[in-house]
Amino acid sequence: MTNCAEIPLEAFKTDEWRSYLQKWEDMFHPDSLFDMSGDRTLPPHADFLWTLFKGEISHVPSAPGIPWRHVLYDQYVTWSGRKELSESPWAPLFPRMRDIGEVLLEKMPGWKFGMASMGMMAMVPSRAREGDVIVVLCGADVPIILRALEGCPGQYTLVGAAYVHGIMYGDALEELDKGEATEETFVLV
Repeated sequence: MTNCAEIPLEAFKTDEWRSYLQKWEDMFHPDSLFDMSGDRTLPPHADFLWTLFKGEISHVPSAPGIPWRHVLYDQYVTWSGRKELSESPWAPLFPRMRDIGEVLLEKMPGWKFGMASMGMMAMVPSRAREGDVIVVLCGADVPIILRALEGCPGQYTLVGAAYVHGIMYGDALEELDKGEATEETFVLV
């Protein structure tokens, strides 16, 4: 892992949380995060946000045809202060969703936003730190964060599970099959 941005719980009581989120977004080349060029209908980090917040939208079954990813992304951009509410065509649907600040406050204790060394967005345990290794262990359901033990080359300790956008749902195994990733052995102590 290269960077982590933890949002202190106290920051949610003021508008300070916006600066933490914007710092995290800025780690990912902010111009590309909000790039809507070409045939892209949503920027790259909209899928990350969808995964983080899915299940927090109400009434989806009774509202077929509504592009909820677009609504959620627009709500996030408005909530984070990057867009005015009056600029959102989806603003009338926001009340059908939970407040993003409430969802983050509920989900973030014990977690922080991170960036994998390969530039992927991540949610990692709060004890994760720069230099930890994100791996996909055979048989594990999610990526795992390991920390090398000082003075013990090749030995690691478990930090915890993580969500890393881009290597979930078997994506890492596909990379291995294509030769884009390598298989390694880790000794856990």
